[in-house]
Amino acid sequence: MRHIVTSKDGIQFAVESAERTVMYDIAYASATPAAELAAHGDFSEIKSLDDLIAPEEYYFAPRIAGPLERRAAFKVIKGGKS
Repeated sequence: MRHIVTSKDGIQFAVESAERTVMYDIAYASATPAAELAAHGDFSEIKSLDDLIAPEEYYFAPRIAGPLERRAAFKVIKGGKS
């Protein structure tokens, strides 16, 4: 599970951890300066929201075909509705 924590200095970091350790990560980050969190390795500083979103090549979204597209597909099939 990936979530956002804020350091003692007010800088936001993203961290990947199990659901049961979320509260610990939040408490640890709020008591630790940003320099120590950056050196920790598990915490990565968020410079923009693009850092949180997966690259487009790995992003999967189901494709939904509309009625006009389905009708065009039937025309290609021999004997389909026109």
